Amino acid sequence: LFFPRREGNLRYMGEVSWAMKRGKWKLVKNSPMSPWELFDLQKDPLETTDLTERQGPVFRDLAAAMRGHIQRGGSIPWQKPE
Repeated sequence: LFFPRREGNLRYMGEVSWAMKRGKWKLVKNSPMSPWELFDLQKDPLETTDLTERQGPVFRDLAAAMRGHIQRGGSIPWQKPE
């Protein structure tokens, strides 16, 4: 599952935040300026421990899937065209 979210205020400048879930893993970028974070939702449902360093192969696999999704999807519409 992929979850894009586009913000419109000055803090995010209309950029997209991303998340995806595959099995027990969740990859998230909570703001356009923050780093990617990886969580094991079975062991850490409150998402307190970032595992990007300790689970390198999982992180790289999910990051590649996310990049592919972003490239296939193109831009995320923010408002309906008038």
